[in-house]
Amino acid sequence: MKTLSYSTISTAVMLGLASVGGLASISAHADVLEVIEVTAQKRTQSVQEVGISITAFSGEQLDALGYDNAQEVTAMAPGVTAIQPNGPSAFYINIRGVAQNDFSGDHQESPVAVYLDEAYISASSGAGFQLFDIERVEILKGPQGTLFGRNATGGLVHYISRKPTDTFEGYGKVTLGSYNQILTEGAIGGALTDTLFTRFSFTTNNHDPYINNTLGKDLNNGDDWAARLQFLLEVTDDVEWLISARSGKQDIDSGFFEHSSARLNPETGLGEHFDGPNLTTSAYQEPDNGVYTGSYDRIGFNKVESQGITSNIQWDFGDILLTSITDVWSLEKDYIEDSDASPQDYYNFFLYQSA
Repeated sequence: MKTLSYSTISTAVMLGLASVGGLASISAHADVLEVIEVTAQKRTQSVQEVGISITAFSGEQLDALGYDNAQEVTAMAPGVTAIQPNGPSAFYINIRGVAQNDFSGDHQESPVAVYLDEAYISASSGAGFQLFDIERVEILKGPQGTLFGRNATGGLVHYISRKPTDTFEGYGKVTLGSYNQILTEGAIGGALTDTLFTRFSFTTNNHDPYINNTLGKDLNNGDDWAARLQFLLEVTDDVEWLISARSGKQDIDSGFFEHSSARLNPETGLGEHFDGPNLTTSAYQEPDNGVYTGSYDRIGFNKVESQGITSNIQWDFGDILLTSITDVWSLEKDYIEDSDASPQDYYNFFLYQSA
């Protein structure tokens, strides 16, 4: 995966010569060249030496872009898109046209694997987690073999969080936005003893609904939070043990779709749809007032809770680094939507998942 290091290389650039007292004066300045190191093949190498297509974002870049959700990183990565074949309840990554687009359920694994701190995220509902206190994100394109523990024919995306350090540090920020949005993020950490370090990170996102429901409760509010607690123990000079515990929750009222008739009868001006073998006519037509207003008879919701703990032990033998990663993760999702997006109780979609 991709870490960033910087080396400053001074180069003299001749801008002009002027004769002063028989001597020539030369104006010069220093250019800074970025040297990028990657560990995409489980060893540190220059990106120029790795025969793999890689796109990476540092934590500073993610902050500058305003990304606060895992799926947003696809917006600036060439050949990479986010897809949701069965609605907003699941999230898959498409790399160069290779993706999971099966509507049958969230149990289907994607050919593009998602990792958080080297731990595999198997469920699509857990792949759209909040981004906070992130060191970098790495996107590897093309087949990756089993280097990361699972064959990924399309590629993989790896999210790496900031780790505990031996110096006290912390930060906090608050973002205010439309619809009374309050987005918070912060972290604090440092040394507890000479060999034990810790870091606690968190984020929250709350805002009012922005979908006007003409039949009742407005929809698409924000009510999310996530937290991470890490401990790094230097067992010996050659052995490190990192334990990371994480938890998160999303609980929103959802109205993700706008009503659209399958076909419009030009004689009556009414929408038509097939009901079994018969063609029936619906008296309802969605007003042409934009996608932010609808008439939902069923209040949808999307509730996702997840918890996990990862143990990462690294033993340095000099020329060989032995790594043992153990991850326990659970997820529970309860989802319902008014799929027909109309005042009629025609079609509602329910989905429950426990992983």
